[in-house]
Amino acid sequence: PLSHSSERFFKDTIHHFALYRAGSIDNRVLTFHPNYQTPQLRDPEKAYQAFSETISSYDENREIELVKMIGNPQKTLCNCLWFLMEKRNWKYSETFSSETGLHKNYHGKIKNNNYNNMTTNVLMAICVGMKINLRITEKLFDKSKNKIDYYNDPDKTYIRIMKTMPALSLDDFNGILQRCNVKELGTEIKE
Repeated sequence: PLSHSSERFFKDTIHHFALYRAGSIDNRVLTFHPNYQTPQLRDPEKAYQAFSETISSYDENREIELVKMIGNPQKTLCNCLWFLMEKRNWKYSETFSSETGLHKNYHGKIKNNNYNNMTTNVLMAICVGMKINLRITEKLFDKSKNKIDYYNDPDKTYIRIMKTMPALSLDDFNGILQRCNVKELGTEIKE
């Protein structure tokens, strides 16, 4: 049986809970911490082989098609983003929201070509969530009405993270932003 003080504690906390995304940190981030650095390279040949396989698996044709769309004045920013979302099989707003940290209504606005005036924070959250490389991110920003400010925050920090650690998850990206005292991406109100 619960004591009177335990019951009160139970009653007071029963309606409070928090839900955190379960996941792990990108292993590349660990290399910056001295405790996780390996003193010697164990098998360089296997490491180089795995890296070369990753490089050769890149879908160059998809990027070429996207770059053509970005350069086409008749294609909008939403057209370009929707192309990428379809290729990543982000057909459902829940997937979009989960990966970008943005409200799922943005998914429909992009799909319906009704959000070409999105803010820098929204576009950057989408680029990070889709793990778009810096070169393509810059091209998408050129397509938008937003300009990247390379020498002032928050853009300066976004770019430095993307250069140092391309294709980080949004959670890892935001973890670094938090330590840099820069507002996290994707913090728009979710449902």
